[in-house]
Amino acid sequence: MTELAWGGYTNARDLGGLPTSLAGGGATIPGRLARGPRRERLDTAGWNAARHWGPSTIVDLRCAYETGAQTTDPVVPAEALAGFTIRHTPTEDHEDPAFRQTCFPILDSPRILEPQLAPAAAPGAGGARSHCRIHPGRAGPLQPGGTAPG
Repeated sequence: MTELAWGGYTNARDLGGLPTSLAGGGATIPGRLARGPRRERLDTAGWNAARHWGPSTIVDLRCAYETGAQTTDPVVPAEALAGFTIRHTPTEDHEDPAFRQTCFPILDSPRILEPQLAPAAAPGAGGARSHCRIHPGRAGPLQPGGTAPG
């Protein structure tokens, strides 16, 4: 796993080399899948660095109430996001009692992310970057051994 320098965007990582069942027991191809914190934290230089690295799809795993710019986020012109597809695929619905009962015990399992990330990480899909707010139950399992990002 390699740290990515994307314009002040901390804790972005290329997940290349990590084992995955999506590759028939192989490993994630370097340069195909990255993870990082909220995309709203990327400044213009960060979006340009991400574009140069190669992802064309941003997979946003957050719930709708977790998305959107905050007052401390950089202001980025719309053209900085040109060429990226943003897919909102929340993995959680905290308001649903059945979800809470069934899923809260397993949210730290990396298996929960495979259906959301598989289409964007498939050969020929242009790569992807996964991120989450601060909740290690979504992005954390992507770290070796299932540990939360530091």
